[in-house]
Amino acid sequence: FPNAKMIAFGSTVNGHTDANEIDYFKFYAHKGDCIVIECEAGEIDSRLEPIFALRDSSGHELARSRSSRGLSFTLPDDEVFYAGLHDALYQGGPEFFYRFSIGVLPQIHSMRPISIESNDITKFRIIGHNLPGSEKGTDGFDTIEVSLSRTNSAVNKARFAIPAGAGLDLYEYRAQNEHGVSKPFPFAFPNQPLIAADQTNQVAITAQVIAPPCEIAGEFDRNRRSSWFTFEAKKGDTWWFELISQRLGSASDPLLVVQQVGKSDEPADVLELNDADENFGGIELNTKSRDPHGRFEAKANGTYRIEIKDLFTRNRESAPALYRLSIHRPQPDFRLVTIPSSLALPQKDSKEIAVVTTNLRRKSTVSVKVIALRQDGFNGPIDLSWEGLPKGVRSSIGRIDEGKSGIAVLLHGDESIENASSPVKLLGSAEISGTKTSHQAVAATLVWTTADFANERIFSRECSANMVSTIAETEPIHIFPLPEKTWEGTSTGKVSIALMIDRAPEFKMDTFAVTPIGTPALENMKEFEIAGTVTNTVFDIDLAQQKLAPGNYQFALRGFARGKRAKPPGPDPEYTVYSDPISLKVSAPPTTAQAK
Repeated sequence: FPNAKMIAFGSTVNGHTDANEIDYFKFYAHKGDCIVIECEAGEIDSRLEPIFALRDSSGHELARSRSSRGLSFTLPDDEVFYAGLHDALYQGGPEFFYRFSIGVLPQIHSMRPISIESNDITKFRIIGHNLPGSEKGTDGFDTIEVSLSRTNSAVNKARFAIPAGAGLDLYEYRAQNEHGVSKPFPFAFPNQPLIAADQTNQVAITAQVIAPPCEIAGEFDRNRRSSWFTFEAKKGDTWWFELISQRLGSASDPLLVVQQVGKSDEPADVLELNDADENFGGIELNTKSRDPHGRFEAKANGTYRIEIKDLFTRNRESAPALYRLSIHRPQPDFRLVTIPSSLALPQKDSKEIAVVTTNLRRKSTVSVKVIALRQDGFNGPIDLSWEGLPKGVRSSIGRIDEGKSGIAVLLHGDESIENASSPVKLLGSAEISGTKTSHQAVAATLVWTTADFANERIFSRECSANMVSTIAETEPIHIFPLPEKTWEGTSTGKVSIALMIDRAPEFKMDTFAVTPIGTPALENMKEFEIAGTVTNTVFDIDLAQQKLAPGNYQFALRGFARGKRAKPPGPDPEYTVYSDPISLKVSAPPTTAQAK
């Protein structure tokens, strides 16, 4: 490693990787130090997926990291050591930046609740390295116990680790020693009576006895052995099982099986829960998860046994993956996530996913995808409303229909908008078991534009707030319905919507196509072409063909327009165009008597 950069032990390096190269650093450290090497990349919105290794002075590899946790190693001698860092695919450039830290830093590998001390205080057992006030155990890890509450100064609200985690109430904790602060570790407070998994339950005949409702906190066995629990149930008892592990940041693939234990030697499997394959957020915010969940109903009185295991192969020297198994009565609920719509594709069959913002000009419309993460079988409608929209901005009808996973909500700016930027709130409310329940949506965004979503990773994350910005200038092209009214038709008929196309004098363009957005039943319609010179046209909808049920709808037309620059040089301007929101009322067809 002749070109390795010499750095001081206990320092942080800021840089970026180059394609097909490895960044090497050398440092001097002392025998017996438990060295921790960490790399921040995705946490600071980098494209880098870091892999790094520690080597001794002869080049022999001592430890390697392929995860966000980093690596730790107790140094065998006083000497010069080398650390090498590269992207998983050996990519590089300014977008592949990092913060690379080496020192006797605190590091958290696992954080498990062990007891509830009061209504708001829970005691956690933390396992890691260089933890304050701890001694190293026989397994090479440090262990400490801390009591935490949601209002504790060491506890902060956490962003979800993966999109599926948006439905969890997550927090984060950092450990601190005299050399620095650890990376934040995500965790959740228990919501049910807490049971700590013991070490005698790794055989079915010694299954740990539990009494639902409860929440079991445990660790998957490093050797992939199962954990077993047993409980009594009466015919008709209904429980909701939710196993949480991957959503807490663990590299795990949990499996849950429920058996009915009878008089025969072979218990019968009555329920198997594996991956949660529901993707409610589409390409931009994939909510799939390896954490299983589902409904259990006892078909007879008797004893039931639960088996849980991690299907991933575990490294015996690593800290075990954590799990939380919640067994509770079904508690139907929901959570909401918003993300600016990024499906306005510039070309047909394009696989590009572009970063889109909620930025409005006068006479413009933008789309915000609202995603419903439904919990414990809740299937009802959810009403949406905005708070704090900037001056001149109005929203389309907002309602996620029964059984639907989301909707595109339209925001439109009129002539009165000014230069401004405002945090806004999107609220969702629903009636659940006779009680009105409301939740504020969590904001999410894409971090990078993806050229080919089929072959590249989608970078998306949680934001601190929903933001809407406005600009006091007019869009170069404006599509709006004439006259401004609610268009009406019957579910078996057709409706013709008159459109006006208003262009800036300097904006010359070719024919372009538009499609509806905001009403799912219309989004499969054939593209409607608008000639580059027309000022008005008619958009026809066959309501029977689109199978639009009676009700009130609001949608917009979306298209991609390429202009022609009047004064070269320079590329031709390109715009994603949204029409003003179009209101549509669909009525039931008249009965025979009414028709007569």
